[in-house]
Formats: sequence, C-alpha cells, structure tokens
Amino acid sequence: MDVNEDFESGFDLTLSEVAERFDLNLVKIFDPVTQIERFVSQIQNLVGEEGRVVRFTGGHMIKIKADHYLKIHSLISDLNLEKNVIKLVLNDSIDDLMSVCGPEVRANLQNFANDLLINLEKSTHFALNEMNSIKNQIASQNLPKNLAKKSLAVDYIPKYPQWSVIFFKIWDNNLNDFDSVFDLIKKIVLDNCNSATGVEKIRYIVKVKWNDYYLNQIISDI
Repeated sequence: MDVNEDFESGFDLTLSEVAERFDLNLVKIFDPVTQIERFVSQIQNLVGEEGRVVRFTGGHMIKIKADHYLKIHSLISDLNLEKNVIKLVLNDSIDDLMSVCGPEVRANLQNFANDLLINLEKSTHFALNEMNSIKNQIASQNLPKNLAKKSLAVDYIPKYPQWSVIFFKIWDNNLNDFDSVFDLIKKIVLDNCNSATGVEKIRYIVKVKWNDYYLNQIISDI
C-alpha cells in the first residue's frame, strides 16, 4: 500500500510525499518490457546511472549494470593496486582513471606518473652507460665472441646482480641507443606487474611506491 502514517498530524502520506518531505529519491518503476535485447542494450549504454533491477513475473530479480558504471568502478579499484597503476601509466592510459578521481588523488596520480617515468629514464641511462663502458672494456681485450660473453658474466655481472637480466638482454640484442633500452626496461617492468611480488622485483628500476602518493581520497561521483 502506497501510504505511510504521519505520526505528527495523523494523516496518511503517499511515498512520493514522504520522499519530498525528507528529500529522498524514489525508485523509478518502468513499464513492462517485451523487447529484451533492446532493453538490455539500453541499460548497457546508460551513463551516470548504475543500471536497472529487473523483476520477472515469477518474482525473481536480477540487476543489469551499465557498461560505463562497470568501467568506472573497475578504474576506481585500480587505485588500490600499485601494479595496475604502474601498468596504466606505462601504457599511457591514466586519463580515464584521472576522470573519476577527486582533485587531490588526481594530483597525486600525476606526480606518481611523472616520477615513475623520470626514474625509468634514469634507469635507462644507467643501464646504457654501464653497458657501453663494459662493452668497451671487453672489446679492448680482443676476446672471441663466446669468451666475450663469458667475461661479461664472470667479470662484470656479479657487480650488478639486480641488473643481470637487463644487461644480458642489452648484450644479446646489441642495444646501443636510449629508445631501445628504454623499451626493454619498460617491457620488463610491465612483465612484472602481475603481482605485488613482481613489482617488488623491479623496485630498483621504478624506485617510487604508489602508497607514498595515494592518500585514500574520496573518489568523485560518477
């Protein structure tokens, strides 16, 4: 029954009157639907709404959520996972995440992205410069190819244990320029962004920690 008793005055109020009096939103009720596929498509294309609850004649109910809503909340959940934030930054995909963040989180995210990219550039310069120096030292010995790589492994890599994978790849692929080494390091970082443990393995490259930037600010309304 669409009435509620007003205990102050003794009059009955409709739900719409109660909603207006207490500034509440009523659930919208729509006409029955016969074209199911069209109805579902309309729900999926909604923007600014979560979706619709569908009630069947037998009383069973399901919720169909809009694609935009699902995307927004997927992005919001990414904020809690450093590996996802790093992937968004390195894949140049943080704009969508920025659009659902409040101003303080947005500023923190931009600062993190800037510092992350700067550190990747610094790591690239370090790896490139060190390997160029090592290559020159090994070349000066006029060693056969197989002994040259052995010298790299025995005489130099032990000095840079964390960088061994990167140094060997630079050697094996004969990488000599900044862009190619940067792409290599970027790929190694992304390959390790499948877990928190993986991120810790490449911390020596990225250096920054997302938790030092993220202050659990309130996310803006969709």
